[in-house]
This record gives sequence, structure tokens and C-alpha cells, in this order.
Amino acid sequence: MSEFKDMVLADLDIFVNGDEFAEDHDLNGTLCKAVVDTMDSQENFYTGQTYEPYGGISGRLIKVYVKASDLPEIPAEGMVFRVDDEPLIVNKASEEMGVVVITLHGSEG
Repeated sequence: MSEFKDMVLADLDIFVNGDEFAEDHDLNGTLCKAVVDTMDSQENFYTGQTYEPYGGISGRLIKVYVKASDLPEIPAEGMVFRVDDEPLIVNKASEEMGVVVITLHGSEG
């Protein structure tokens, strides 16, 4: 493995670490360390991301960062994915350098 890849893998252990940023979460039935970022509409405006509500239902956008090795599979777009027993819909999911980034939306309240 390249020196750069080794450094990235070492950084994953810092980012997805309970003493640093991550916390224990139940991700679709798998208990693991993850960083869950809830973004409000103001943050979405500044980052250039948009969330179009479905059928007039407003909601919130959530991003989950988890080690790829901690999830049995990368969720598919449009599927229901539970975060701490809350059902959410997957907007996008991809693996980026050993981390699965899942963007989800859910209804308010």
C-alpha cells in the first residue's frame, strides 16, 4: 500500500473515533462509530446544496460519515435507512477513501 493511503487510513481512526468526533450510532441495524451531521437550511444555502421537499413536506438534511469497513453495504439511493431508529431516505451514498458518506433526508419533528 502506498505511503499516502497508509496516512489516510490512520486519519480515519482519528476522525471516526469516540474520543474525537464520532459517537455510537445504530445505522440500519449495525452498531458502529459514526459522525452524524445535521444541517439546517441556512447551512445548505452556504454550501450550495439544496433540498427539495417531496410533496410539499419540509424536512432536514443529514450527513453520516462512517468507516466503510463498519457497514455491511453502501445504501442505495431512495432506500429507507434508519439512523438511531429514525427512518430516513437516502439521497446519495458513496465511499470516499475508506469513509462512506451518506446524505439522507427526513421530515421535521
